[in-house]
Amino acid sequence: MNNVVFKICIITHTHLSRNPRVLKEALALAEAGYEVHLLNSIYSKVLAAADLALLNGASIHIEHIADLSENNFRSFVHRAVKKAGNLLIKYSNWETCYALGYAPKLYIQKSKKIKADLYICHQELPLYIGTKLLKAGLNVAFDIEDWHAEDLLKEAVSSRPVKLLRKLEAFALKNGKYCTTTSEALAEQLAIRYRVQQPKVIYNSFQVDQQILKREKEIKFPIKLIWFSLNIGKGRGLEEFIKIINRLRVAVEFHLIGEIEPAYQQEIQKLIDKKFNAFFHPPVPTAQMEQTLSKFDVGLAIELHQPKNREFTITNKFFQYVQSGLPIIATNTSGQQEIFKKFNPGILIDFNKPDDIALEKWLNNLEAINTAKTNSQEMAYAYDWKIQKTKLLNLVKYALS
Repeated sequence: MNNVVFKICIITHTHLSRNPRVLKEALALAEAGYEVHLLNSIYSKVLAAADLALLNGASIHIEHIADLSENNFRSFVHRAVKKAGNLLIKYSNWETCYALGYAPKLYIQKSKKIKADLYICHQELPLYIGTKLLKAGLNVAFDIEDWHAEDLLKEAVSSRPVKLLRKLEAFALKNGKYCTTTSEALAEQLAIRYRVQQPKVIYNSFQVDQQILKREKEIKFPIKLIWFSLNIGKGRGLEEFIKIINRLRVAVEFHLIGEIEPAYQQEIQKLIDKKFNAFFHPPVPTAQMEQTLSKFDVGLAIELHQPKNREFTITNKFFQYVQSGLPIIATNTSGQQEIFKKFNPGILIDFNKPDDIALEKWLNNLEAINTAKTNSQEMAYAYDWKIQKTKLLNLVKYALS
């Protein structure tokens, strides 16, 4: 009798090169022998090509439900409907699934056509898709990789369907075959808010590359601080950190990786004290990130406490610093404290009550920084993606049993 090959459909609404969590999940499932289908939307042909390169020949069937990289009538309609959905919320308070992303009805049709044994839904629009598939009697799991209903500040939610997102999150957490999230802190908050069992935790870590992790690099003054994101902008803790660092007598360089608007770059350059050098680097391909980060000295995991999503999640940024062997300066959010205190891979700071003396003392102490670097390397092994992957595969096996 032939072994049954289960079919799994992963539903997301962005590029794989912009969401390493989805990429790692798809590769893990394909490697484990599942037939993997992936539905997403794309915005750039360059990024779509990068997505395929990251799959490295893995047997994963990708279908682009909305292709916004094309300048045609279909993409025009997708954009117009999405914009109308946002305007309806802003001006009439009517919350609709069309404000969550592009082509929701088409996603549902394509999903049902695949006839998967298990659907795994990521991000806001797939959260909606998943609830519709559940109600149609299909087997659906959810990855709450962000607290979507709590991921914007109050002044920025005028066109955000917050009530709808809360309803979708509650339904997914109560009815999904399983639900996962990014930290114990966020899992606990979701359970409290929606009165449900805590979702399981799959940390946003990466696979250990010993060649990168153990790269010999002497840390010396000036200390090269590094922060990265897809986009460099306000509300990420940069201004708050610069105000602190400006008060210190310490030899550092401030490096930023990511897309940045010229006006904001000028603002940063004006804000940072002239005694420090600020360097702006273009975005780095996902596959090269750890190698690039390992060339610097200290990673900056400087998250704000608001919105609530920032307080409780642990981003992939934190783990990429660790996987690159870097000691870390991290703000004391609940999510980051959850794992930081277990290994002490650097120093925690508090934007509300900054301890300038402690930070200055740490940055001027190469022995302390090197000790933190050793701790960070140990932490990388403890949170190796191989460990998280095993947890994921066990959940999928349970969902299919």
